[in-house]
Amino acid sequence: TAESASDYQNHRLEYDASTFTNESFASEEIMDWGKIVTWTPPDVSYIGKELQVDEGKGVPVNVSDRFRILTFRDGEATIMLEDEDGQMQECVMEYAVGFRIHPGQKYGIRTNGKTRIIEGSQLNADSNVDRSKFTTEPFVAVDHSKPWGNEPIFSKKSEGDPIAMKILHIEEDGWLSLQAHAVKVESYYMSYGECDMVMEDQNRELAEFPLEYDKGYTTHVGQRHRHKGKTRMDVFEVSTPEDGSTTWRIDDKYARGDQTDEVRKQERGQFLGED
Repeated sequence: TAESASDYQNHRLEYDASTFTNESFASEEIMDWGKIVTWTPPDVSYIGKELQVDEGKGVPVNVSDRFRILTFRDGEATIMLEDEDGQMQECVMEYAVGFRIHPGQKYGIRTNGKTRIIEGSQLNADSNVDRSKFTTEPFVAVDHSKPWGNEPIFSKKSEGDPIAMKILHIEEDGWLSLQAHAVKVESYYMSYGECDMVMEDQNRELAEFPLEYDKGYTTHVGQRHRHKGKTRMDVFEVSTPEDGSTTWRIDDKYARGDQTDEVRKQERGQFLGED
């Protein structure tokens, strides 16, 4: 790997290592229609869930109390969404495509057989209803600028979405940089394949271990981390939004420098339509 010209060392002691952990997290809630696995810890400002819907069941139509994004993992599902005129529209859910649901918008899910849906949402309820934002269209923007694979992204930075959500699609032997974020918190949940994870602990030492299924892993601000694809693999990621801050690429197999907002636009602008 190549060392980047990172200025991370000038900032590393600004961050409280007591928040750093490489322990996994998962909690379960039994529902009439199946089970919710929450895979983000309570100390972050977003929620990552897996909705495990039993055969012959569905998630009943209800009104969303916050911004959330739903994306399909496996099974067979149709999502029902309210449009800005108050009409319910239906769309078949597909892998690596997201549905953005706004506060006050009705939604529900109908399934055929056992089905798993990934949800990312705001932590707190939001009473600000803007019906002009009610969209029933699926959304994905794929960032192909990554040398290790690509990123299907389900959130819209241009519209100020309060969370970010994507899939890290990593090819076999693809390595993300050993990195740390200046303001961003991220959580990860395996979809398929095998991934070795490197994460900094409270002693500021790096530990390497395989990501386990049905468990979430979270990196806090300033915490060094890296994904390493043992096979072709996908990891769901929910995080705080990218807001123009720096991602320090401390060590990078592909000899890339730090990712500032300007570098981010240069790398992915042609794929995501950013200026």
